[in-house]
Amino acid sequence: MTTIANRPHEEVRSPPAPVAPSVVPDAVLTALAALACTLCQTPIALISRVTPQRQHLVAQVGLLESGAALPHLAWTITTLNHTGLLVVPDVAATPHWQDDWLASGPAGIRFYAGLALHGPDGQPIGTLCVMDTQPRELDAATQAQLSALAQVLGAALAPSRLEAPPPAPRRPNWRAIAPSSKAKPI
Repeated sequence: MTTIANRPHEEVRSPPAPVAPSVVPDAVLTALAALACTLCQTPIALISRVTPQRQHLVAQVGLLESGAALPHLAWTITTLNHTGLLVVPDVAATPHWQDDWLASGPAGIRFYAGLALHGPDGQPIGTLCVMDTQPRELDAATQAQLSALAQVLGAALAPSRLEAPPPAPRRPNWRAIAPSSKAKPI
């Protein structure tokens, strides 16, 4: 886990290449977002997929009900570029984050923890994050649980390798390889 506190703004790399749509039902993803809230005891959780053009919110609990909009793409990009769990214990006390409208606006976000979701090839395909309106920390057990949930989500949201069925196996032409009737038995 890395905690961001008073670090200068990092270079922002582009999000990964587009990914195919997930076949995971919305209700399952929303239940997994709710599980993240329960694990971390936060009122807000978001699951997103990313393409070079935009962030796709695939499940959320808490934030949009409050009338707030999607988190700034910079938060997502910072999470995607980070290795492991990214924790911002107090957004308002962190120069890199404090002026963002999610922190300074009506949503009043004070705590953020997020992980990049990785596909089978190791490339980031989205994020899982939890947020709260109160500053906080996550204990080691909660960090491990959130990391495990991110691994499950990465596998669930990865493009399916089985979207197109594999070609049917070709049956061998047994007549072509069978001995001819003129062959002498051994």
